[in-house]
Amino acid sequence: MASITLVKEIIKADSEEPKTENVIETEESSKTVETQTPTGEQKEIYLIIFYQRDEEEKKDFAFNEDCKNLVKTIINKKIKTTNNKYAYKKVLKYKHVGGKKNVELIFFIGEKEKYVINFEIKGKIFIYDVELKKYHKILDNIPPDIIDQQTMEYKDKLDLFLEALNQNIEEDKIKELYQETIELYSLKSNYSLLISLFTKVYVSNCLIYFMI
Repeated sequence: MASITLVKEIIKADSEEPKTENVIETEESSKTVETQTPTGEQKEIYLIIFYQRDEEEKKDFAFNEDCKNLVKTIINKKIKTTNNKYAYKKVLKYKHVGGKKNVELIFFIGEKEKYVINFEIKGKIFIYDVELKKYHKILDNIPPDIIDQQTMEYKDKLDLFLEALNQNIEEDKIKELYQETIELYSLKSNYSLLISLFTKVYVSNCLIYFMI
């Protein structure tokens, strides 16, 4: 746990404002406390989805009527795979209105593909783990395909979140991203994520130091 403490101290040193300690390092208190956004309160949530297709997307997907005005794509990366498929990594920004902690977002690609994103809000704004299912848009009796989101590593998701914040000129949220990522590590014990996080926080603070 010394590595977590070191990263936390680096983040803390970057701010002159006092802040509440979010990461507790005991086994009993490391459990995430589920909170619910008060009814009517808006909160911007960031999430990442990853999927493959046989054909290249000609245009970005379309969300259904219930959420099309609440979601926008910040990053859309296309990767040509070795098996001649197209992989997509996307960072979405979702405007969450309080009152529910389980969120379902539905979008469509073309005339036959329907995708459903499910995730739970636990007092976080950066959602690392979502569930993504692919349905047939017309034939409801066909069982959905579950698209494994764990094939994309946490450290790669951290990179994408950082890229999205920089691209969207929201660098003020980077510290919160780091803090939530530390808590994620405390639950998952993913050392590649910790090394990536430590490197980014350390380099970031060194740059700030030399710019002053």
